[in-house]
Amino acid sequence: MWGRRRRERPKGYIVFGSIQEEDRVIRIHPLLDRPFVPQWYIEYVVFHEMLHAFVPDRYDSAGRRVVHHEGFLRRERSFRHYRRSLEWEHENLGRFLR
Repeated sequence: MWGRRRRERPKGYIVFGSIQEEDRVIRIHPLLDRPFVPQWYIEYVVFHEMLHAFVPDRYDSAGRRVVHHEGFLRRERSFRHYRRSLEWEHENLGRFLR
């Protein structure tokens, strides 16, 4: 589902997607609901969030939770438009931030 629209645009960083693990609802940032955003990029964000529900978190030696560990990243790289999505995000991030 789309997340709620905010009055102010993000300033320094943006979270394009999130998953609420209790009910497995994925929310996509409403700024991605724009004509210039490719469908395959939105699919990448959904895939990334689905992985959070599928790949267990790990903990480092200090007991801190690590969600984007190598096992997670390995699976994320299997998305067919992975590199293309990262490149697109890097090239277009400024369009979403103030």
